[in-house]
Amino acid sequence: MSLLGKFPFTSLSRFALAAVAVILINHVMGLIGLNVVAYKHLFENLSAVNLLLSFILVIVFQKPLNGNFILFCAAAFAVGMAAEICGVNTGQPFGIYDYTSALGPQLFSVPLIIGLNWILLSYICTVVVKEYIPGKWPKTVAAALLMVMIDLLLEGFAIRHHLWVWQNTLPPVQNFVAWFFVALLIQLAAGKWIPKAHNILAAPYLLILFLFLIADWIVALLL
Repeated sequence: MSLLGKFPFTSLSRFALAAVAVILINHVMGLIGLNVVAYKHLFENLSAVNLLLSFILVIVFQKPLNGNFILFCAAAFAVGMAAEICGVNTGQPFGIYDYTSALGPQLFSVPLIIGLNWILLSYICTVVVKEYIPGKWPKTVAAALLMVMIDLLLEGFAIRHHLWVWQNTLPPVQNFVAWFFVALLIQLAAGKWIPKAHNILAAPYLLILFLFLIADWIVALLL
């Protein structure tokens, strides 16, 4: 199959296209709202809602939606939240940082939506990478590296929009190293429980997410 044949939007059903449209519109509205002073605070507090909606829309298209997928989600949530709770309360493994109240209800100072974010990012990276890279370990490492690439963009976005704050304003190098190893652990769980996961929304969502984060960086540089 050609690279184009695997890429977003080439073979989506009407229902899938509608879901992609909702995700795209939400991110475009978010990009505008987050960068208009009059609405900035409102849209910062709606970030968790946008993430939750994206999570639901993407997960609906998971195939097969079975017990193994639930086990993967539980593992990703538990590992991600455990790392974040440890990070916020001890400074390890990511460095010293704190979440603001913008992302909603918290468990031990970590928003619950962050646990869902670990599931979503881990999952879409798993699904997308396996389409292009053969071999268990190359796929596992590549998916973890892709998650670090997302975090490189996500950190600046989150800092600009007051979702979390770092002690020294910017995240330390150890944050990205730790992200890789936490992501790698979750990818091992993915390899065990969802090695054949398929989701036609994974690549479109990943593309929209990258464009959204890059666009926000560009807006920040221009304003």
